[in-house]
Amino acid sequence: MNYGKKRMSKLIINGGKKLYGSVDVQSAKNSVVMLIACAVLSEGKVVLKNVKPLSDVINMCRILNNMGAKCFFCGTDLVLDCSSLYSFVPDENLSQTVRCSFFLTGALLSKFKKAEMTFPGGCKIGTRPVNIHLQCLKKLGVTYALQGNKIILNGEKMRSGVVNLTYPSVGATENLIMASVFLKGETILKNVAKEPEIIDLQNFLNSLGFTVKGAGSDTIVIKGVKKIKSETIVFTPVEDRIEAGTYLLATLACGGYVEINNINIKNIYSLYEKIFENNCKISVENDRIYVTAYGGGKSVGKIDTGPYPAFPTDMQAPLCAYACCLSGKTQVRELVFENRFSHVDELKKMGADIYRQNDTIFVSGSNLYGNVVSATDLRAGAGLAIAGLIAQGQTIITNAEMIDRGYYRIEKTLSSLGADIVRSYVRQE
Repeated sequence: MNYGKKRMSKLIINGGKKLYGSVDVQSAKNSVVMLIACAVLSEGKVVLKNVKPLSDVINMCRILNNMGAKCFFCGTDLVLDCSSLYSFVPDENLSQTVRCSFFLTGALLSKFKKAEMTFPGGCKIGTRPVNIHLQCLKKLGVTYALQGNKIILNGEKMRSGVVNLTYPSVGATENLIMASVFLKGETILKNVAKEPEIIDLQNFLNSLGFTVKGAGSDTIVIKGVKKIKSETIVFTPVEDRIEAGTYLLATLACGGYVEINNINIKNIYSLYEKIFENNCKISVENDRIYVTAYGGGKSVGKIDTGPYPAFPTDMQAPLCAYACCLSGKTQVRELVFENRFSHVDELKKMGADIYRQNDTIFVSGSNLYGNVVSATDLRAGAGLAIAGLIAQGQTIITNAEMIDRGYYRIEKTLSSLGADIVRSYVRQE
């Protein structure tokens, strides 16, 4: 898998266009990267369907390929063959490019009874402590030691048991499930994350021959097995609810008519309930959402981010951009990441009436104008793209490669809907 060195780029947007057309939602990035890690446990090939070569996905595949696996794309199928995986030490430099590299911990402990992990990288939106992972793994008998930027884990004495998470962390829940699948007896995890991606992990593991139940509730039960299937497993991950929500908000902000395909409205209900009658008409049919939007609307009031089914933190920045075109004041309290506010200053550069007070963002409707802003992280970049679509004049978003971590060629998708948006690559000396 060779996609070359990631090139620096910028998005150039001329605002004021309404959006018309349809969008096909890809498999969820947050699920795909986790399933790539989980494929370490498989004995045969795994084929993940409807996957786009997002930069996070590519980097996870590079990590596994560096460890002896064979990961490659065949169209929109991602093929994973970990039968020749020989290493329990992910590459340090590659691991620092994506925080999801730490999802490999549980799978490596199951496969090798040991792992040498690097503190993960990713967007700088606040502390992403791995201590909850380590504390919970310790309850299963895992020991660990810190050596510089490395975490050396030993699972030789792992055992099943009952683990209560102090916070329903998605990553910790995933690592604990993967670490438990071969343990003798029954492992019970309480106060777990309930995201759709957790249900995806359960379904995928069960398709491999493991026994996991309870995903989507507060408690997950894993019964250890000795042997799993060796045949090729074909699996379609859950749709990307954050991508769908982003294009939904873009349509509401700009106005127009857009059909969003391959999305379960239940998975974005915390967004839907806030906007479904806000100067728009939204109808749902099976896995399709039909949006007729007139632009603008009233404030969506007060919103708190939190673990599913609460409003997702990944939608906070796009929502703030949308709130810029609404009358009245919108109040968004960020309760997941303490530093997920970098988009506030960037939106101010575009004339937004927005400010932060401790963990809360206040946004009042205002007329935005184009300016040069920076995508400081993945979701901030998506929010700035929405702002650029409704701003007067031209907006230039630098560091646009950050957006590629979760949206595949966002400029092509928006352009297909009628937006005036192009990408320009930055010449590097």
